[in-house]
Amino acid sequence: MNPFGILFLCVLLSCLAGCPQEAFVMGTQLRAEGNRLLDDQDHEVVLRGINARIEGLFDVTFDDGRMALEHIPPFGKEDLIFLKEQMGMNAFRIPINWSGLEPVEDGGLNAAYLANLDELLDWCAETEIWCLVDLHQDAYSKEIGEDGAPLWAIQPPPTELLEGPLEDLEERRISQQVLEAFATFFGDRDGVQDAFIDMLERLTRHLKGKPFVAGLEIFNEPVGEDVEVLQFSRRAAEAIHAIDPHRLVVFEPNSLRNLRDYTDPMGGLLINNTAYAPHLYPEIFSGDKNNFENGDTTRLVDSTAAAKNESEIHGAPLMVTEYGIAPYAENGELWMNTLEDEMDKALASRFYWLYEEDSQGNWGLYEADKVLREAWADVVARPFPAAVTGEIQSFSFTDNAFSLSFKGEGVHRITVPTRWAPQGVVVHCNDEAIDVEMRSGFLLAVCGDGPDNTSNLLARPRDG
Repeated sequence: MNPFGILFLCVLLSCLAGCPQEAFVMGTQLRAEGNRLLDDQDHEVVLRGINARIEGLFDVTFDDGRMALEHIPPFGKEDLIFLKEQMGMNAFRIPINWSGLEPVEDGGLNAAYLANLDELLDWCAETEIWCLVDLHQDAYSKEIGEDGAPLWAIQPPPTELLEGPLEDLEERRISQQVLEAFATFFGDRDGVQDAFIDMLERLTRHLKGKPFVAGLEIFNEPVGEDVEVLQFSRRAAEAIHAIDPHRLVVFEPNSLRNLRDYTDPMGGLLINNTAYAPHLYPEIFSGDKNNFENGDTTRLVDSTAAAKNESEIHGAPLMVTEYGIAPYAENGELWMNTLEDEMDKALASRFYWLYEEDSQGNWGLYEADKVLREAWADVVARPFPAAVTGEIQSFSFTDNAFSLSFKGEGVHRITVPTRWAPQGVVVHCNDEAIDVEMRSGFLLAVCGDGPDNTSNLLARPRDG
């Protein structure tokens, strides 16, 4: 028997003796190799999670008497458990802000703000959920837009400081003072980008070695010329890797991609251990911009295919860090299912926007007062391959069944949302029924026919 066969037999015997989880060691660090995400146990990982604004991290309040921009709903460890168990998610994107990290120039990173971040990262580690730390902004800064840079990092200095309620975000995004601030930043003038890189380096040191930190996303929805955004991404990735070469760096294209559903990769970033993170809002911010009233899925298919092609040019895995539609949209379910299916085909990791909001468009899983949108939660919940021992070839969710094709053998971790399969699942490996171990929000299954052979795993909900 070859060594792989011996390993597989040992794993199988351990399962028969009682517990496949004993043969499955969960990784706690994440990296990219080419277009694949791998944990430090060499499982291929796919992330499927959600975004959430967190009080104490999403910085939209002022200490000078101005009205807060918006209310941030409370979020606790129990919300992560809900996402893992009921929604079958294994990842969480945390928008944080430069204004919270470094409110005072040359004052160092804010210790209280870092403590808030660390508490959330501890919750993620305790629940085995990968947390992506996202340096977020929208309209450059809370002082002139929604969130992002501190006041001292706005150049030229703003002519007007704004406050809440935030009812004019679209106008703020295209205001002169916002566009001039972006031009300064991505034009690398007046030392603003230098200051940001310095902050990024200190944050990298703080995060180094922390478990279940999926990566560091360097700038949300950058507004600049394509070449400027790429140059900034290269500079940021090199600065981070000089401190922590093992940290996954997540980078975005020019935010104009949201409007046109494609972008020019400019030859690609081509830096190892990075992930390409476009946002996909076809027919929401692009096309007819009518919340998908036309029901035409062409842009959804084309935008996802273009994103996959862009990621390959960059030499990085595809990680869609925002996608979503208003849950009350007439064709919302068709939009979600189509885009999810296309991202499955692209083997994309992804983060749904948004967990909960009671401001702006009232998107998310909840109505007011944290009343779950049950039907919408059923649409969003979806099984997927969280960690595969081998190399993923394809996966899909069709006719209420999850299927996975891969090369390799061993124990695999598949998410099982209780909303999808409340009575558990029936699983087949290469057309043979197998026993699996059910855990909180996932299953462990032994399956495979060697590293060079393609195997198939199929899971369906068990009848009640």
